[in-house]
Amino acid sequence: MRYTILGTFLTIAVCTISCSRKPTGHIINSSNDGIIKLNLNDAISSTICDESEFINDVKIIPLETNDESLIHEPIFDIYYTNERIYIWDGINYGGLICFDKNGKFINRAKMGQGPEEILHICNISYDKINNQVIVVDNPRITILDKNLNFVNSYYLQNGTFGAISTTDGYMLLRGAGYKRDLNDNDNYAIEITDKNFNTIGFMLRNQTNYLAMSTVINNSDGSYTLSIPGSDTIYNYSNGELKALYVLDYKDKAVVNKENINNKREIQGIFHMCEYMETKNHNIMKLHDSEHTYLTFTDKRTGVVKGGKNIGWKNNEIIGIYTAMNTYQDTIITLDWPMRYPKGSLESSEYISEHDINTLESMQDDDNPFLILYTLKEFSNE
Repeated sequence: MRYTILGTFLTIAVCTISCSRKPTGHIINSSNDGIIKLNLNDAISSTICDESEFINDVKIIPLETNDESLIHEPIFDIYYTNERIYIWDGINYGGLICFDKNGKFINRAKMGQGPEEILHICNISYDKINNQVIVVDNPRITILDKNLNFVNSYYLQNGTFGAISTTDGYMLLRGAGYKRDLNDNDNYAIEITDKNFNTIGFMLRNQTNYLAMSTVINNSDGSYTLSIPGSDTIYNYSNGELKALYVLDYKDKAVVNKENINNKREIQGIFHMCEYMETKNHNIMKLHDSEHTYLTFTDKRTGVVKGGKNIGWKNNEIIGIYTAMNTYQDTIITLDWPMRYPKGSLESSEYISEHDINTLESMQDDDNPFLILYTLKEFSNE
């Protein structure tokens, strides 16, 4: 299971494309049948939370360090798959590097102006149907194999902020201000296309002009879980149908719109900005007010919600799940750098194996970062 929060201010500024072609396609409206209300009030009422309330275990994966594999900050995205680890890093304003699942370096994507090279990475996604990586390099989409070797490249007259592979085609992700047609279709966040990028339909009307993109989770059953900036609703898209799956229920809910989104400190109340993830057994989302960030976890099996603000390890053992960038099956993925790891702090940890503790202790300050995989507990009703 994979989530993608697509785009940063830098990448979107580079990726905005305008043109005059007018696509055809119908509007895919959502159904509210069977919507589940997620009550987050108890979670956001907690002020200080120890991560031991949520964590079952922690696994460490060091990433091989050599001259070719050096990872540069900032880290824009991480994909953890059945076979590979992909990291979109900040080398030369954006590069893509591949490791195997044990952290052994495999390859870096070729960057440059050649016919099989990538000039600038605007976004990436993982196509688990074909075991490939999709790179948005506007106005192109470049397809790489699982080892980041070139497969194909497509020129998109209209460009896109992000591309997600589906069984029959693609989801093209569009932010507010994506004025390619100068008609009402420009106001929708997601365009559905066939494999030749011909438009099939549009869905999820933009609510803000926030320069960040939608969350798309590619589920194991072939469906997709979606959310868009400014909305308190999580959707499911499957077989051409869009359904509202969850609605977030919490006190002091603030409305986020085109008028107030660029001044979030002045928004009165608590708001959700599309920071949503899922594991196999948990829903994970962030909420914000003008001063704080709230992290909430909902156990799908029991319906119990936990979380709060100021979440961290009681003893500051290791970087926390609040930095999560990705999920895989039932784990939450993040990373940290050896220079920030407090040596000796995990000697008595009940969450990390002795082998992983020894691995961390042996790392040097200038080594590559290490991945951290968190598995969450089952939250009981007791």
